[in-house]
Amino acid sequence: MFLARHGAAVVAVDHMVSMVDACRRSSLNEKLPVRCVTAKAEHLPCPSRSFDLVLCTSVLDSMDLAGSAAVAGELHRVTLPGGTLLVVTAAAEGSGPGAAGAPPLRARLTSRDQLTTWFRGWHTLELLHLRLVEPASAAMSAQWALIARRGAD
Repeated sequence: MFLARHGAAVVAVDHMVSMVDACRRSSLNEKLPVRCVTAKAEHLPCPSRSFDLVLCTSVLDSMDLAGSAAVAGELHRVTLPGGTLLVVTAAAEGSGPGAAGAPPLRARLTSRDQLTTWFRGWHTLELLHLRLVEPASAAMSAQWALIARRGAD
């Protein structure tokens, strides 16, 4: 909602109906023009080259490596050339349980190279390895934050 509060046209996508419903309630309560959509990140219902800014947070954490690669391709497809991408994902090694009731964290990044491999065709502006001071669980004590600009085709 932060971006919508500051005048951005926002499309929020989640595969969980409950999250999309919460988004709708929040945007209605705040009278914000946010389009809330139920869809999987591997198949975004958006035209190619639709967005100048794409945020992807806590999506790759619950996917296998093939799913993560598919999401990376979709993010590239929907971002305008020269557009910006921000991805935040778990960085701890191995697989472990997520938060209570959440699927296991599978696509955990073990290196900077793995993240940049998924996002070829992007110019990395910043790649941060963040240690969480108060992690949600012992299984996720760090995150990667990638900020990149989409290159021309």
